[in-house]
Amino acid sequence: EGKQAHSIELVDTAILDAAVARTDLFTPKQTDTLTQRCAEVEANATEAAALAAKEAEEKAAAGRERLEMEKRGSLMERGSVVVLQGLKSQQQLNGSLATFMGLGQGDRYVVRLYMDAREVSLKKDNFRKWDG
Repeated sequence: EGKQAHSIELVDTAILDAAVARTDLFTPKQTDTLTQRCAEVEANATEAAALAAKEAEEKAAAGRERLEMEKRGSLMERGSVVVLQGLKSQQQLNGSLATFMGLGQGDRYVVRLYMDAREVSLKKDNFRKWDG
């Protein structure tokens, strides 16, 4: 039987380091291969740790964003009647009544106009709860 190449699937650098030290078991070429594999495992572990840290930060940021959105979404109860004000691009809607639908995208909120049931996205300053 001739020599066969065997794939060593070890992921523990301590085991690989111990194997490299066993010069009585491995040829210099095998030792070089083990040393190279040890470096690859360490690089992969470093990359995995960086990725895990990034994912943890993204998860924490998403949690903070969700809390902020919940805080902003509690501006008023869904279904509350609001009156539109301070609109510049659609001034004809100023004074119109609408139903507060909730949080929209970014810093906007969605309201449904009474006049035509159209939903529009507005900044907080462009509507207030109707006291009528």
